[in-house]
Amino acid sequence: MPLQIPPLLYPMVRPRTPHTFEPLIGSDEAAKLLGNIRVRTLQRYARHRRIPGYQIGGHWYFRASELDSWLRSQTANRQSEDWVFASPKMSGKQPYWPETMLKCYVQPIAKRLGITKKIGWHTFRRTLGTLLTAADETAKTMQGLMRHANAGITMNLYAQARTSVKRAAHLKVVEMIRPTTETVVVPSCSHAQQVSFGK
Repeated sequence: MPLQIPPLLYPMVRPRTPHTFEPLIGSDEAAKLLGNIRVRTLQRYARHRRIPGYQIGGHWYFRASELDSWLRSQTANRQSEDWVFASPKMSGKQPYWPETMLKCYVQPIAKRLGITKKIGWHTFRRTLGTLLTAADETAKTMQGLMRHANAGITMNLYAQARTSVKRAAHLKVVEMIRPTTETVVVPSCSHAQQVSFGK
């Protein structure tokens, strides 16, 4: 009679799963993936284990997939009362400083888009005022939306007329003063001269 070996004594063979190798990226590339944050800030977060990273030979390396998962975890449980631009340094309890947002996000994006003019927060306010003017909103409505003390500040400092609107207004005036075919009297230095105008 053959020897019966209990099932628990059989060697367990686990199927091999293909191993996917993900190369590590340096601090500069990782900082760009996180929205062009400072490299020193990124390394400080990694040193304090707030961001997944690997220190090898005095240098920090990261995996793009882990950074992506970390970003998703930062916004997965956002509450309605949370700050829109919350600072990860303050665990979302405080927003970014306005100058930090401008320097680390807005200005680099503008540079990549080829915008060479100086951009500040008032650039967006002036853009809002100009777009509200183009939408034929009243001065009082614009004042309320931009939270100015009076409408004079809104209209004199922030709102600008768009080129297309100015051109359309100019054409209206031209249509009003352009004469039809008629004879008018144009005074000269010594005598009146009849001139015929036509379209």
